[in-house]
Amino acid sequence: MEFNNQVFRQLVNELKLSMKLTDEEVSKWEQSITAKIIAAIPYAAGCDNPERYALANLSTLIIAGKNRSIYDMKKGESIRDRLDPIMNFKGGDPKVIEKGMKLLELISLEDHEKDKDEDVSKYNPVKENDINYEIERKKLISEINSLPGKELDAIAKPDELRGAFWL
Repeated sequence: MEFNNQVFRQLVNELKLSMKLTDEEVSKWEQSITAKIIAAIPYAAGCDNPERYALANLSTLIIAGKNRSIYDMKKGESIRDRLDPIMNFKGGDPKVIEKGMKLLELISLEDHEKDKDEDVSKYNPVKENDINYEIERKKLISEINSLPGKELDAIAKPDELRGAFWL
């Protein structure tokens, strides 16, 4: 099955029904590049039952958004550690999955950079100088560009993610 905007909207609609999302929440998730990449990864990678894993991983993203104190990054964690709960895949091309996860890492990094002056009461690895934004950004972009995944490239190229929001 190929991932496209119609498939994405169907997944978000399934979440609306099962998680009782408001129309405002549905609109937010339909416009979220983070949600779209999470949904696309199992399709782009050719995973078994991609809709199952897309829906499960999107559900985790929504739960994380409603429980930020549990899912926010903690000191000593890497950005990738924070993404572990949405790394549920069966089968598929591991390099395409890795590209998708690196795109999500980049979005998270961009969000930390954007919020570094606002994050007063929560840990921000960029603000705390635990991550050098420019060095990490260059590294992630290089890694993303070295991995296969044309379907993911069609959704978001690394340079288009500057200033992106995680949630």
